[in-house]
Amino acid sequence: MDPKRVGLLAGLGLIISLLGFIPGAGPVISLIGDVLYLTGVYYISKHADKSVFTYILISTILSFVALIISRFSHLASVTASFVLGIGGIFGLIVTLVLGIIGAILIGKAYSLLGASLNMPIFEKAGKMYKIGGYTLIILIGLVFIVIGFVMSIVGFFQMPEKRY
Repeated sequence: MDPKRVGLLAGLGLIISLLGFIPGAGPVISLIGDVLYLTGVYYISKHADKSVFTYILISTILSFVALIISRFSHLASVTASFVLGIGGIFGLIVTLVLGIIGAILIGKAYSLLGASLNMPIFEKAGKMYKIGGYTLIILIGLVFIVIGFVMSIVGFFQMPEKRY
């Protein structure tokens, strides 16, 4: 596939995955965005570093697991006040740990992608994700992750038109 189209596919997938907050259809829309994103990254990684797709796929799976655990821990905390302490704290800790690991993996993937394609914006996005992962525990990491997310969208939309 043409690198520009593949970049558009991945970039649009990231933007569509942001719509997960819409009540009712949000999770389905977010899943469609994730599939588009993973498809674009898969085709890009065929011509770049092959481990990029692996890191991003593992990170995506970890984010889904974290989402499920956070939903169940929230449900458990709503059903019983005793479980509020245990379920809520357990869910928070596990979600935080999976989020840190996922952010670091995505940071590594974007750094590899930037080096393989000679696109510094991906390397900068990777640094933002890594810094965000390391500082997520003090919540400032969310700012770095959002900056890395935006930079990765811009990077995908700036993919070169030439063939790999």
